[in-house]
Amino acid sequence: MRRRKIDDIDLKIIEELRKDGRMKLTEIADKLNITHPSVHERIKKLVDNEIIKIQANLNLSKLRLKAAFVSIRMKDTRGIPSLINKCSNCSKLILMGFGSGKYNVFAILIGETFDELRCTIEKNFSDRNIEEIMVSYGEIIYPTYLPIQFSSSPEEIINEICSKCLFYKSRICKGCGSFLKNIKEAVVQ
Repeated sequence: MRRRKIDDIDLKIIEELRKDGRMKLTEIADKLNITHPSVHERIKKLVDNEIIKIQANLNLSKLRLKAAFVSIRMKDTRGIPSLINKCSNCSKLILMGFGSGKYNVFAILIGETFDELRCTIEKNFSDRNIEEIMVSYGEIIYPTYLPIQFSSSPEEIINEICSKCLFYKSRICKGCGSFLKNIKEAVVQ
């Protein structure tokens, strides 16, 4: 297979899809003055090479979701991959990474209430290797739409993950499937 670098046409296609992920390929082709099959092939290669992902993102403010911004200082950075792996199944986690500075791990979680977020943080970030955690609560204003993990059949998640959680059992947390309720209650006009 012949390899090629991303060029200006690819970047313009990405820009158009970023503005409107449902834009018709013929519209993109007309805008860029190229053929429809060319647009299709370029998008396919970008997706196949994991440069882009076309997905449905959700509006956090319409779903009335709050955010927790978490900064963590790990004693030993070799424990970072296991912490990330431990948290990766949490539907409330929308971003997690590592970096340098005073805190070497950062995460953004979303939930219906600040109490629920506090419980999620206590559950996911209880690790002997964590030296310090700093948490700020608020709302995400931009970007408006974000990818949120949820299951259309939350019973599976509740049975597998939440049923073992002390916060779920004590009804402080509504469980990983609670986003589905928010989505179903969103008003579509």
